[in-house]
Amino acid sequence: MSNSLKLLKKLKDTSLILTPRLEAWLMANSHLNVGEDNAEILKDVVTTKPRDRSKAFSSSSRGTCLRAQMFQYIGVPVMARGDSRLHSIFIDGTWRHIRWQMMLLEAGILTDIEVPFHNEELRVKGSLDGTNEDEGWGWELKGTSNSSVVSGAADPYENHLLQIHTYFIGRPDIDRFVLLYEDKRYQSYREIVVERRPEYVKRVREELEYLNWCVDEEALPEVLPDCKRAAGKEFRECSYRDICREVDYAEAEVLVTLGKK
Repeated sequence: MSNSLKLLKKLKDTSLILTPRLEAWLMANSHLNVGEDNAEILKDVVTTKPRDRSKAFSSSSRGTCLRAQMFQYIGVPVMARGDSRLHSIFIDGTWRHIRWQMMLLEAGILTDIEVPFHNEELRVKGSLDGTNEDEGWGWELKGTSNSSVVSGAADPYENHLLQIHTYFIGRPDIDRFVLLYEDKRYQSYREIVVERRPEYVKRVREELEYLNWCVDEEALPEVLPDCKRAAGKEFRECSYRDICREVDYAEAEVLVTLGKK
């Protein structure tokens, strides 16, 4: 299929929320010129310090190691920093989000970015990458090197669907989400419209309820099997790998106190 026919198909696809409007805007704009109002928003985004992630569970952590989530909740200082490549990946992700947020604001597709939410009952906090408050939908961006996800040959990642359903719990007024994957190499992208699904809401609530039980009982979840053997990608990239297998809840709280000195 030629590029022109692919574009025409995107413009006519009424099942998509964001793509037809974005493609039309991109055809009319070869540069991203940020207007005065959005420039103020941009300034706020790039100068605001990261929020304190302790005493709340993060929406982006759904489906990840429960023990690591508890360390983050307690406020245990990061003990293993990882390598420079991993840090570069984080920075790349930050500026990918900013580029897309400014583009979608300028195109009039989003009304708000970095939209906070807090569910006190489940002790969960987060911020939505963006929303269209007039139309009642949210937007989440993910950069990926998996071309199969971007092309549609593979399904979206399970933990991303769980993250979006955490947003659904935090924002009961929103029933649709645009999950957008961008290929890190080619800037091609794929929009997936995610609607609220009861089975995912149930899984999210069960995970958060267990984590809240751990807080109330001052307990830590079990160490993952691979981590017990100091093996696997999750162990290698864990910020708490140097202390995870050795401490209990009380000792983790002591590490918080020591980290503040």
